[in-house]
Amino acid sequence: MNTTIDTSALKTRLHELIAASPALNSLPEEARQYRVYVMLDSKPEDMMKFIQILETEQGDMQKVDDEYMKDLQALQDLMTQVKELEAEANREIRKEAEEKVAVVDQQKAEDILKQMDAVTGGSKEEQPKKKKGWFN
Repeated sequence: MNTTIDTSALKTRLHELIAASPALNSLPEEARQYRVYVMLDSKPEDMMKFIQILETEQGDMQKVDDEYMKDLQALQDLMTQVKELEAEANREIRKEAEEKVAVVDQQKAEDILKQMDAVTGGSKEEQPKKKKGWFN
């Protein structure tokens, strides 16, 4: 009777591990069913060996998943840094462009004033000041 309980518990655990096994789940359905049948129909000692193999697989897969998550987090951190650097570079480019535009605008303004001065005969500073009257 105790062997039946042990076998039942072993089969339950084996079912759980089989359902979670990437190796077994990657097999074609017919091959998978055959292996499941063989494992569940084996002696308790062999079931324990199968359980050990599948638990090792599960542990190995967990390690792979953990490593993947670490790598994914590192990649996400790098992507965040790249976005921040890109935004900073864009701000610098805009700032430099605005400064260049301001210099060009200032130069254009000075050129226009010089052209106006040439038409009027001199700069505003050189012209005599008008006396303030009622309307000025």
